[in-house]
Amino acid sequence: MLEGDADPTGDSPYRDPSLDSEGFIHCSTPAQVVTIAQTLYADAEDLRLLVVDPDRLDAPVKYEEMPQGGYAHVYGPINAEAIADVVPFPTEDGRYVLPEELQ
Repeated sequence: MLEGDADPTGDSPYRDPSLDSEGFIHCSTPAQVVTIAQTLYADAEDLRLLVVDPDRLDAPVKYEEMPQGGYAHVYGPINAEAIADVVPFPTEDGRYVLPEELQ
């Protein structure tokens, strides 16, 4: 998920701040992203989703079990070739809903 002015488009790899602070970039599946957004980003404005093609990632991806289920962590920057799309994260009645292109 991207907030504000974050712009992962272009030729440079995308580096989320969590890569420096935690060693990986948090990712969610379409089935997980609405719940995560509502829990962690309820007050965010202009939230967007970074759609990643895991088959094109240069960095390793690990699905790690948490009490809430398994979550993908990308252990390195997300190379530009792996960024499939950036889509707005719509809301209805103040709650996030999965964009049609991800259903």
